[in-house]
Amino acid sequence: MEYRNVAILFALFMSATCFPQKQLERSWDAAAIHTVAIESDDLYTIKISSEERTNIQLSVSVEGETYQHLLLKTSEVPDRVPNGKRLLQIETGFTPFFQRADDKLAAHKVLAVEMVLVVPEGISVQIESKSASVHASGKYGAITARLETGRCVFSKFSGNASLQTKQGDIEIAAHSATAGSVSSIYGKVKNHLPDSGRYTISAESVWGNISLTQTE
Repeated sequence: MEYRNVAILFALFMSATCFPQKQLERSWDAAAIHTVAIESDDLYTIKISSEERTNIQLSVSVEGETYQHLLLKTSEVPDRVPNGKRLLQIETGFTPFFQRADDKLAAHKVLAVEMVLVVPEGISVQIESKSASVHASGKYGAITARLETGRCVFSKFSGNASLQTKQGDIEIAAHSATAGSVSSIYGKVKNHLPDSGRYTISAESVWGNISLTQTE
């Protein structure tokens, strides 16, 4: 009887803590797109990878008490490049009259959002977020990230990068032809990249630790 009661309590606990989910997906022909720009303070994880492909694939997973209120906003605008390609803007928003939780811990409890982006090799990506951590791998024209609490973790990375965080750590394993410069006011820094190379990574943080190494 005792084991049965424990099982019942466990089932009730799981049903109370497992929130509903929804999946949002989009796809674009990448022939006319030069840069993907992501701007959102609602994301907690952004995963990016590059492949030999001709389209851009986006998947957003939303979980939490208020999952149904999150909206995905996308648009294409002319980019400032000679070939006339466009910039793909990706943002998140909420349904009208939705009241967001002011407390960061409470906001995370009621909504968790993960974005997975797969792009063609050589494309550029721009990211700006107060809460998201960014995980990336592959070949890019450039990645620019401006984060606050989130981390930057790149593996097998090839391309230029300009990375800034306030609290989050920066950990990059880059192609051997990549130069690196690091600066952290209060964090520890480690830079095993050369002073010059085909690509350049600039990593800066206020409180975060920074580690730049070569891909094995």
